[in-house]
Amino acid sequence: MTAESVNDWGVAIASATKNRDPNRMHWLLGVLTETSEKEEPSFIECGRLFALHCALNQFQWRIYSLQSDIYENMLIPRLTHDYQNVRDRISSMLTNAFELDVSFSNQRPPCPHIDKFIARFLPELNQLFDLWEIKHSKSSSMLENLSDSLKQSSISDKNSQADNTATQDRLIRLFKSVSKSLWPLKELKNSSLRIFCPVWEVNRDPGVSKCILGCLKRNLYSGLPCFYDLLPLLCLFENYESDDELKTTCKGTIAMLAQAVVLPEHIPAVLDSVTKVSQMNSWLARLSCLEFLKCFLFYNLATVSSKPEWCTRIYSLVLTLLRDERVEIREKSGIVLSSLIHVNFIQDQNELYERLLKMCRKRYSRKPTSSDVITTHAGVIGLCAFVNASPYDVVAPVPEIFQVLGEHLCDPQPIPATIRKTLGDFKRTHHGNWEIHKLKFTEQQLEVLDELIIPPSYYA
Repeated sequence: MTAESVNDWGVAIASATKNRDPNRMHWLLGVLTETSEKEEPSFIECGRLFALHCALNQFQWRIYSLQSDIYENMLIPRLTHDYQNVRDRISSMLTNAFELDVSFSNQRPPCPHIDKFIARFLPELNQLFDLWEIKHSKSSSMLENLSDSLKQSSISDKNSQADNTATQDRLIRLFKSVSKSLWPLKELKNSSLRIFCPVWEVNRDPGVSKCILGCLKRNLYSGLPCFYDLLPLLCLFENYESDDELKTTCKGTIAMLAQAVVLPEHIPAVLDSVTKVSQMNSWLARLSCLEFLKCFLFYNLATVSSKPEWCTRIYSLVLTLLRDERVEIREKSGIVLSSLIHVNFIQDQNELYERLLKMCRKRYSRKPTSSDVITTHAGVIGLCAFVNASPYDVVAPVPEIFQVLGEHLCDPQPIPATIRKTLGDFKRTHHGNWEIHKLKFTEQQLEVLDELIIPPSYYA
């Protein structure tokens, strides 16, 4: 088997087993499932798995028992393999194994189950949270809340740093394999990823595209609660600079989960995971959570809007993050809030408007504290969200909002920068029909708007 002939081997095996009785092909399956006692090169091992994959793809539900044996004896032990090509092949084979896990009348086929698979490794993967805390902790006091097993291995052992590094590498390899097994759950076009998830830019990465477009099977079910148990880890390691493959895996998996259609009974599990991420210490994880929430609501808007308690929960979450200590989180929360206003997700928008005005009316002392600036900035971002929610129209509160924003142009940064950016976007989107739009402003409001857009000269 060479690099030029590996695809030919796959076509030959698939053609030989197509429309055949698996009982008569037991000898071929036995040869394909044999494992060598000596260690093989990764290319040969990946080629053998590819040939087996092509055969299993032809038989599907007719070899449940054999699939379970292969799942336990060949796939699970290789999840933490050192080489990426083998792990990618394992993930693809796992996708085929889980593809038939569809329940009808509370009856499930005797194939490997995806929820049991994730529950099996989730406790072990959760150790990555502790290892991340150890790596990013600046003092020994941050180790107090870690698990006892990791606390002993990180403090009492003289070689704790080397042990933690080895453990983290093994868990990261396991995390990659588990996450990639979820990628082919739904076929997504690169164009849709560009439109709704521009931050992730998944379409530019060949690894994600290869996994999505090269997948042999499609799923028969929507997003399950067990998938979103991995969301906190995915958001935490999406910006992991030490491993490009891990970043690619997390970005692709988050994009897939964000665009999955979720049943109503599974929405609370998704919101629980989103809430957990929003309370994490990593601001990059919170930023990824907001990007996920924005895309998820677009695909599941009708389902989420069907229950007021879900709407209230999301509304409270966005307002909480609107007052985050990080500027990036506040700005991203403003974008999400603008989307919610645009689709009328928030029923009582007048109450929100009054709440934001109250936040903006806070007066500074001679030396404004950071909390005062954050509160005012959150109110300004919320008012700007009302302006951005109607990019080609002028709704009722917008003229009044500009008068309020004009009072904060001399506030501490980043408040003036946020206001000027909103004014620039408003001028750009309303320039074509300004003769019609300006009729909704009074003369006094137009004067204030002109002063905001065109500041007075230095010599005036």
